[in-house]
Amino acid sequence: MNKILRLILYAFCFSIILSTLSNHFDFDFGWHLQFGKDAETIGAFPYADTHTYTFFGQNWVNHEWGNDLLVWQIYQNFGYWPLLIFASIAILTAFIIVQKIFTPKITSLHLITTACLLVSIRHIMVMRPAMYSLLFFGILWWTLEKLPNKKTYYWWPPLIWTWSTMHGSWIFAFIVIGIYFIGNAINTIAKKYWPQAALPYHTWENNTYFHVALWMAITAAAVVINPYGLNIFKEVATYLDPAYFKNRVTEWIPSYAYPIFWQSLIWVAPAAILIFTGWRKKIVSWPQILLFIALFASGWQYKRNMMFFVLICQPIISAGLVWATTTAAPLIANKFSTNSRRIINLIFILIVSVLIFQTGKTIRLDRDIWQNKALLSAYDSPPGAIEFLKKELPIDKKTKIFNEFVWGGYLIWEVPQALIFLDGRGTVTWKLPGQNITAFEFYHDLVYNKPNGLDWIENSGAEYIILQRSNVGFYPPDAINRIMFSKDDFKKQFDIKPSLLEEQIKASHSWQLVYSDHMSLIWRKSSAR
Repeated sequence: MNKILRLILYAFCFSIILSTLSNHFDFDFGWHLQFGKDAETIGAFPYADTHTYTFFGQNWVNHEWGNDLLVWQIYQNFGYWPLLIFASIAILTAFIIVQKIFTPKITSLHLITTACLLVSIRHIMVMRPAMYSLLFFGILWWTLEKLPNKKTYYWWPPLIWTWSTMHGSWIFAFIVIGIYFIGNAINTIAKKYWPQAALPYHTWENNTYFHVALWMAITAAAVVINPYGLNIFKEVATYLDPAYFKNRVTEWIPSYAYPIFWQSLIWVAPAAILIFTGWRKKIVSWPQILLFIALFASGWQYKRNMMFFVLICQPIISAGLVWATTTAAPLIANKFSTNSRRIINLIFILIVSVLIFQTGKTIRLDRDIWQNKALLSAYDSPPGAIEFLKKELPIDKKTKIFNEFVWGGYLIWEVPQALIFLDGRGTVTWKLPGQNITAFEFYHDLVYNKPNGLDWIENSGAEYIILQRSNVGFYPPDAINRIMFSKDDFKKQFDIKPSLLEEQIKASHSWQLVYSDHMSLIWRKSSAR
């Protein structure tokens, strides 16, 4: 009965992830696909941009190049749904690995904890390369916890190199290794000079510190083996700066800023209490404490990083529940007979089976995600406007379009006969030629701040402008957010007026509104036809 229950819980956890990923959409998926397709069709690695008119012909560093090549091959041969399956397996495996670092056997209680934690990060889980970072981090954490008994630093070069081909969060691996280096150094020093602050676990020996530093250097050298060489470090390091985009892109703003995704934050207090209890009882290590603090700080500062914090909460919350149930076990044993416990397990199996069925009904296994107009529309993508442009634009001419930033990837994939202003590739590092300003910041100035923004767009040669309606993308807050924020806060948030650029277009006689729906507006320059 217990084995059946565990299998059912594994299936439930998997269904939570798969349902979430299949019902979310990543705005950048289009350019990820197009990069892989370009590499195949042009017969050479695509170093230069060929999809925007602001950065056309200039070299750029794609820190997700390996993912994009792989995604394109899978997508063109099998479709979108295998990508969902692989990502779901990777996420669930990450939680299992993290749990097995500390417990040899996964129990039903551990899987119940996993299910609850997965539900709390559903807002973060999107079909994108960042999801694989959880798996890479889980494996890395396992290697660090096995030191110094096992020489697991041999794993780092292939592990972190593979990570570096998939997503820019690979730089996080060196930070985590550094945390363990410092944590072990603290314990080594404490054992010698401040014994009461030392924690009783197997601290690294002197030669371990040397080998860790050596293999970090070897791993860094391995990461350089990529199409961009040392530039990959420069590209990823830019994301560590307090740049403009961190105040404009929702996933990069602090967890305490609106909208607050409180589901992942509910684990902070119980996990902190359990960590503090473990420190008092001397059953956690200094590296574990420092890692907990670092990941909480990172998740608190940036919404997207809460998934790493929730991941390390897996063994912490599980340990607390195991302690609670172990304490209550004698009382439960006296209250219920063996047959009664079997009946309870059977009832629980039936309940979870029903939950799997209900979750399974929401899973979308599309072969071509671009045909799922309902999902695209739910994520404020404009399928109607895209269909209009596909018919409107000539095939034999590269037409310039000033576009809504978040729709850049969609346009690149679906309207290849266009040259757009900007997409997600250029959020952080792309700068306009001759200007010391990122293209993303300049985009916001054109749309919201510049009184002559339309003049610049006209001078750039753009023949179409596609913008999101000003009231799209803002949804009523839930009960928790209504408690956390005042009416004045919501008035500022939801009292949205047309952008300055939209007002300039409406006042101009040079632009004609040629398409509109509940989500998007398209203008064509009068001289374009």
